[in-house]
Amino acid sequence: MAELSGTTYSEVDASNNQAAPNGMPEGMPPSGVNDSWRAAMAAIKRSYDRDHAGSWCTVGGTANAITLSFAVAPASYVQGEKYAFKASGANTGATTVNVNALGAKNVFKKSPTGPATSCTGGEIQSGDIVELEYDGTQFQLLANATFNGGTLTATTAMSGAAFNEAYVSSGATPSSGILDISGIAANFIDFSATAMGSITGFGSLPAGAERTIRFNGAAPGTLTNSANLVLPNTASITIGALDIIKIRSFGSSTWELVSYLRFGGAPIYGAASAATTLSGADTTQFLTAAGVAVTNPGGERILQAAGRADRSVGIG
Repeated sequence: MAELSGTTYSEVDASNNQAAPNGMPEGMPPSGVNDSWRAAMAAIKRSYDRDHAGSWCTVGGTANAITLSFAVAPASYVQGEKYAFKASGANTGATTVNVNALGAKNVFKKSPTGPATSCTGGEIQSGDIVELEYDGTQFQLLANATFNGGTLTATTAMSGAAFNEAYVSSGATPSSGILDISGIAANFIDFSATAMGSITGFGSLPAGAERTIRFNGAAPGTLTNSANLVLPNTASITIGALDIIKIRSFGSSTWELVSYLRFGGAPIYGAASAATTLSGADTTQFLTAAGVAVTNPGGERILQAAGRADRSVGIG
């Protein structure tokens, strides 16, 4: 029984001159014409059915060990043969496909960083139209349902789209001062632990990685300047409940505080100077509990001290 993927039929018209039903030689008896055409029609139909997901393919087995059954079984697996089917379940790990009991073959997926690799789960969803091609050793998914990570190697622009990611809640606590976030697959992390003590680092992530962290527990602890955590003016910061920080990795387990948002209480400025009189356009000084006096160019004097503001206007 000839198959389109076999060697019976040739791409060269004149070479299809074997005796019926495998060809149509010159001067063939009329009785052989119908046999040749029937063989060709059947080969075309078998190829179509295998390459298109339809009711002619019975899908069975399990989500990770899929079986396919066609009315006419292929004689063997042939490199380049394609099989398509409608999935009846979502795979959860390494996956195989067995066509008409020819033997289970692994299903590999495309990888953005190297050769095709085994499925890990989620590549096939229930109801998906799945197309496979046999590469001589295993089946390869011709399209992956999900992207499971990798590295973009060129500038990539997004237009009219966004990455939306739910936060991950974690009960992790520091070990020797390191609140390790390297194994938490999220950009926004919610820590629920209380009284974590001194936090001096966040583990190792590639340079440039940024994470937003919220401390959800009561009296979470203290951010402490160290070789692994760079804080403004090297000043420690007592963390309040529901405070949010953004940190950036510089590689080699080194992080720097990028921003700090207080949920309640005074803002975080770093170390501030004592009360200072400002003149002219100088706007670089900090307001402290001791107060600051400002004289503007128009002669108006404003005094802010201990939560009290008085205003007087100079004359002359």
